Amino acid sequence: MCMEKIVLNFWELVNKIPFLPLVISKINEANIKYWLYSGSYVSLIRPNRVVNDIDILVAYEDILKLKEIFPFAETKDYWDCILLYIGKNNEIEFMSYPSININNSKYYLCLTQICWENIIKIKYKKLTVNILNPVDTILQKAFLQRWKEQWKYDLEDISIIIQKNIIDEEY
Repeated sequence: MCMEKIVLNFWELVNKIPFLPLVISKINEANIKYWLYSGSYVSLIRPNRVVNDIDILVAYEDILKLKEIFPFAETKDYWDCILLYIGKNNEIEFMSYPSININNSKYYLCLTQICWENIIKIKYKKLTVNILNPVDTILQKAFLQRWKEQWKYDLEDISIIIQKNIIDEEY
């Protein structure tokens, strides 16, 4: 996928959520490990992919720093997962240590060192934005396999990611 198109599509996200650059800037200044992922990532490679919120995965060890930066954020705890929401309509959703339960097995979506080493950085004006590697998005969506009735498009998103990206097969 052409980085210029991804940046242009990020601009579209900013048009929907004007305070997004300020939020990203604050988490960058605090050296918080994060990435845009899930539907937010797909919206960057496919401009007509409508998202209702921005999904940001945060390293588990940085979630307390995030709470300090945004003390007004609505916080929810779901078992091991911590969620923080920012915006009048929860337009930005931070997640840390979410898990997926499949056939009585639990799988964690964690920001491991190897994932961190393979993030993609885009530049938007003077802002650097971390986005998830397409391989990690494919894996996450393959586990979930949610459907349109749930307002999710996991299998369709995987197809789009494969069409729009050169997949790093070694990674």
